Amino acid sequence: MTLRADLAAALARGVEAESVIAVNAGLRQLDPLRALLARRRLERVLQRADRHIFSHNEPAHRLRVARLIVETPKLDLDLDDHGAVLRAYAALGARPGPRQQGAWFTLGTVGALALLVLGGVFLRHALRPFDPRQTDAGRVLGDALGRFVTKTSYGQTGAALGETRDAVTGALAQRALGADTTSALGELLDASGWVAAAEGATDATEATDASSTQASERFYNGANTLASVLRKHHLPYFVDADIISGKDRPLPLLMSFYLERESEYEASGVRVRALDLWRLDTLGVRYGALGYTRPRTPAALVLLDQIESDLVRSVLP
Repeated sequence: MTLRADLAAALARGVEAESVIAVNAGLRQLDPLRALLARRRLERVLQRADRHIFSHNEPAHRLRVARLIVETPKLDLDLDDHGAVLRAYAALGARPGPRQQGAWFTLGTVGALALLVLGGVFLRHALRPFDPRQTDAGRVLGDALGRFVTKTSYGQTGAALGETRDAVTGALAQRALGADTTSALGELLDASGWVAAAEGATDATEATDASSTQASERFYNGANTLASVLRKHHLPYFVDADIISGKDRPLPLLMSFYLERESEYEASGVRVRALDLWRLDTLGVRYGALGYTRPRTPAALVLLDQIESDLVRSVLP
């Protein structure tokens, strides 16, 4: 039974009882959602009926006019003519009362909406491009190490070391990277603290102070050890270590990357490992190159972010 038929049946009961209350009682037999829709439509129909009635205000006449509007919306009739309305109403015939209905329509509608929402959430998640920054490992290597470098550059090495050690060796890091990796990260952090504590050198590569040289060697060795551990456990991440000159001391620089692809090339009997990398951290440090390598770096690094940026800004336009 359609919503119009349900409303017409309820109006027929209301005409018999000469009361709008009887109409609402009939609508209560419907499914809750259908009943709600029917009541809203009833309000509009009664308002429309009131606009056509001027001399006959009794409830039964009003409800007859409402049923006529529902069942014959294009009826050409003077709805204020009591006799004409009675004849037209009689021509409609009897209507069975609204059937007792369960809440299947409401439950089905709610279920369909829930499936639609869940499907939308699933599709959004399934079709969303992979972002390594949103992974636990990405947060540890990108956010935590990035904050450490920033605070160290402002002379907050002690506080930065403690905070970062908790982040890169805690439970989250253990689950995401494993015990070997977090241990190597801890060693690299300690070495970074040694570098940041060195004073009296204007350029770390020309430092003559023995302790500063030892700190630099430990720092680079720690970065290479971390790279080996990450490769051993097939973790697609890389941390590049460098030392830059600060105003009064050398500053350790740790840049973290997501490893998209690893390749090996051979030239003159020498195998060269090449890493295609996406930047994880948000540090403002950028090299003016599409890639680079150093004697102390265990691979040639291809910077996909820099390549993409140059393509978008220079090549494609």
